Amino acid sequence: MKAQGVGGGGRGYRMVFGSGGWNGLRSSIVQVVVSVVDHGMSVADAVTHPRVHVEGDRLDCEGGLDPTELDRLESWGENVNRFEGLNLYF
Repeated sequence: MKAQGVGGGGRGYRMVFGSGGWNGLRSSIVQVVVSVVDHGMSVADAVTHPRVHVEGDRLDCEGGLDPTELDRLESWGENVNRFEGLNLYF
């Protein structure tokens, strides 16, 4: 799978993004773009910000996310797979 794109907006930012890889490629790219565009993060901060990927009935969660929030997801019956830190899986 490959995904690439070019983005720009009224706030003066321009972005070229993409990667080749696996099922989570699209969700990883979307989360980085949303972090930059909607949350005002720098690209470097967005790339190193913890991410989440849904794979079937499993919610893969990169280390660094709030453990209380992950506990809450589990209490709702979500199958949460916790990674200890930033991981190349994402």
